[in-house]
Amino acid sequence: MPRQGLLCAFFAAWLLVASAGPGFAAGTPAGSVITNRATVVYTVGGLSLSVSSNTVSVVVAEILDVTATWQDAASVNVFAGDTDRVLTFLVTNTGNGTDRYSLSVNGSLAGDDFDPVPAGIYLDSNGNGTYDPGTDVQYSAGANDPLLAADQSLAVFVLSDIPSDIGAGDIGSVMLSSVSIDGGGMAAGAVIPGGGDGGVDAVVGSSGARASATGSYVASVVVATKSSLVADPYGGSRVIPGAVITYTIVVSVSGAGATASGVTVEDPVPANTTYVPGSLTLNGVGLTDASDGDSGDVGQTTPGTVTVCLGDLTSASPAQTITFRATVNSGP
Repeated sequence: MPRQGLLCAFFAAWLLVASAGPGFAAGTPAGSVITNRATVVYTVGGLSLSVSSNTVSVVVAEILDVTATWQDAASVNVFAGDTDRVLTFLVTNTGNGTDRYSLSVNGSLAGDDFDPVPAGIYLDSNGNGTYDPGTDVQYSAGANDPLLAADQSLAVFVLSDIPSDIGAGDIGSVMLSSVSIDGGGMAAGAVIPGGGDGGVDAVVGSSGARASATGSYVASVVVATKSSLVADPYGGSRVIPGAVITYTIVVSVSGAGATASGVTVEDPVPANTTYVPGSLTLNGVGLTDASDGDSGDVGQTTPGTVTVCLGDLTSASPAQTITFRATVNSGP
């Protein structure tokens, strides 16, 4: 093809690209100026000439977009009555400029088994992605709304209190919402004149400048069952004066992955009975009645009470079995 034909083909292709529909270079910072001009080359009487068009400049608008994701690997194990249990989320500015976000949390979602009670939102002050009590700052709407640069992320910690009326395996969910203060609530594609970085226009992105993520807790419970066996003085099983009652208490944890810390059993010796000295056992091993090196005592930690410290238990721990005996009083 002659040189002039090649140039014409090139110029036609350039015109086709230049007239194509609108595009956005992902990640191009808001306020960036994009400039270009066209050059036309031609030949007149064997002389090669060229002419340039005027320069066209456009300014990149700010896209307002955000994502929120739940970061915990699985539902966080909790026990009834727990306080300040942590869920971890990540809020990311997926726009191309700096944006500020308001945060909110909802613990009353449909479809789960219980409603965690929100106890505060905390911002990751040191950037380590882990909740640090006393270091991470509590979020207060309108006072310290997080300001994120383009592509910047922030760990956000949602603390919740757990109701006391939950059963093993129950799920409680919490939703964290992050909304752009500039564009939240507007439809995708809406334009905010002068609302972007440096006074450029801002355009609400496909997220609607808002995002939410849901995390969950799963309930574990400490299960205690108690039974009794009666032996009367005549070889029967009737509860009469002089009969001996053997009490058995079995303690276990239900809920995969959960740890119940410092589990302690306290069982008052029943009225109208007298504890049989030296009858206390844990998993078949005798414990002294005194407060000494083993894990149990009778009447020492709490008067009139059998106390056994079981320590930390998980669902993988074997059931802990406590026994002791008491005699039904014969006299007044």
